[in-house]
Amino acid sequence: GSHISVTLLEDLYPKVKQWLAPIQKIIALVYLVIIGWIAIEMLDIAKLQSSPNMGVPMHLIYIVIPLSAAIMILHTIIGLYQDLKGGK
Repeated sequence: GSHISVTLLEDLYPKVKQWLAPIQKIIALVYLVIIGWIAIEMLDIAKLQSSPNMGVPMHLIYIVIPLSAAIMILHTIIGLYQDLKGGK
């Protein structure tokens, strides 16, 4: 895997690994969609703010959150596809 993980269930029940990984990715996908959705809504509030020191509109700074969520969603979908396909 690409991250540190707790493998207690996988170690105790090796047969569950083929189903556990896709379930974990689906849960992560739901979480990332929620984070992305909230971040997009928060951009409307950030449009009204600017950085005190530099005067940069804060929505330009906060745009990284939904963009990062989109990249992670794409990465998770690719990983889910590979898990369901049976490849690595």
